[in-house]
This record gives sequence, structure tokens and C-alpha cells, in this order.
Amino acid sequence: RRQRQMCIRDRDNDMREKLTKIIEAYEDVQAKMGDPAVLADQKEYNRLAKEYANQGPLAKKAREYVQAADDLAEAREMAEAIPYEAENHVILADLYGAAKQDSLAIAEYNRALEIDSMNVPALASLAEFYNKRNDSHAYLAVSKRLFEIDELPLSEKVRIFRQLTLDVRFYRDNFFQLNDLISTLAIRYPDDKDVVELYAQHLINAGELEQALTLYKLHLADRPPQLDYYRAVIDIETYRKRLDSVYLYIDRALEVFPGNTELYARKGHAQGYTGKLSQSIGSYKKALKYADADSLRGAVWG
Repeated sequence: RRQRQMCIRDRDNDMREKLTKIIEAYEDVQAKMGDPAVLADQKEYNRLAKEYANQGPLAKKAREYVQAADDLAEAREMAEAIPYEAENHVILADLYGAAKQDSLAIAEYNRALEIDSMNVPALASLAEFYNKRNDSHAYLAVSKRLFEIDELPLSEKVRIFRQLTLDVRFYRDNFFQLNDLISTLAIRYPDDKDVVELYAQHLINAGELEQALTLYKLHLADRPPQLDYYRAVIDIETYRKRLDSVYLYIDRALEVFPGNTELYARKGHAQGYTGKLSQSIGSYKKALKYADADSLRGAVWG
């Protein structure tokens, strides 16, 4: 390893020397343009101005490279001086990654994780490294490790999963690894509302509607009660055309949320669908009775 690092440093030093010459030449042209003798010679000034403009983009890139090389050298020195600090290896790995030296970057990320296998910044940086390279398999594998760590807030895990499932094609192509992610959340945070809804939606996307229904029903006893869970159960039972169950769960929901306009309206819809018109009218009247805004009344009338 040490021999390889020496070769890399020799190569970087050679490149740095060449780029430094480019920067010095550019600065020399800049200095000449301020010379009174040049300012008095319009032809010479125009020639230098053109040269200055042409060399500008190259000098800018050279400065960026030299700065990056300096940052990389400093990070290497820090990682060698204090090798037991995972953060130093992460910083060095990030710089290697920015310099497109991927094998060296991965090696440093691994060294950081050898020091602390549950280091959130190291895993997050490694995940982003793979994400930027469109290596979805490696990215999701690292993300799973992050999802298993309590130090990463649940809100961030939920945000990541939602972001991952926005792209339908990505969702389809990486379904099984995404299943591992949401299953990890469901096991670790079984009663969190965001996790329950994400897991249920994932089951629905997988065609497992009955499993999603069972999941929602298991959480109807949660405290405080969640109207959204009752809505989901009623929606699925309606979709399955199991109207007896629809009535059952609307009535259960009304026991928990008495006077809820939406629930009475849903009951009226279901009763009207099955031809129970008088009962349907009664449910709609109750919905109107409890409606506390014109918009709700309009929805019931609609």
C-alpha cells in the first residue's frame, strides 16, 4: 500500500508542477498587461489580451486541480497521522471520489468502516458515492445498513425511502432490494404511522392487497386512533365489493370518530350502491348535520 501511495504522490507532484507552470505563465501575462510600456503599445497589448483570454479557462482548471491536490495531500497526511479516526478516512475518501480515483475512495471508506462499522457519515458518504455512479445495487445495499442503525433518524429513513420510490422504473428494477429496506423499517418501527403507510403502499404495489388490508386492520386499535387507517380499510373493502365489511368498518370508525361527516357520507354512498335508498338518505342527512363548513356540505350534496 505504501509503495502504491508513493507512486501516486510522485505522479500527482509531476502533474502539479506542470499545472503550476501554466498558472505562472497566465499570471505573467496578466502582469505584463499592467506594464506602462505595454499599455502604450496597443498592438502588443491586444496580443497579450488575446493570449490572456485564451489561457483563462485552462488556468482556472489548473488552479482547481492544484487546490484539489493540496486538499487531497492534506487529507492524506491527516489520515496517516491519526489513522484511528474514521472521519479522517471519510474525508480522504470523499476527495478521492471527487478526483475520480474510485478504487482509492472505496478503500478509504472501507477503512473508516473497519474502525466503526456503524458510522453514519461513512455509510452515508459511501451510499452517495455509489448513487453518483448509478450503481443502484451497491447504493441500496449500503442504504440497508443505514436503515439498521438507530443513530440515523427515522424521519431521514422515511425521506430516503419515499425518494427512492418516486421513480416507477427504479422501483420496478430494484423491487426486491427496496422490499428489504421497507421490511427493515417495518420490523424496527412497527407502530410508526409513516412506516405503516409506506409498507402498506409497498404491499399494494406488489399486488398483495389482502396483506395490506390485514396490516391496516392490525393497526385499527392503535392509540391515538388513526382515521387514515379506517379510510384505507374501507377503501380496500369497497374495492373488493365486500359491502358487509364496508358497513362494519364504517360503523366501527364512527364509534371512534362520532359525528364524522366523511364517514356518514361514505356510508350513504355504500347504501345507495346496494339500493338501500331510504337508509342512504338518512346517512346523508347525518353527514349534513355534522358538516361544519360549506365545502363539506357541498361535497355531501355532490
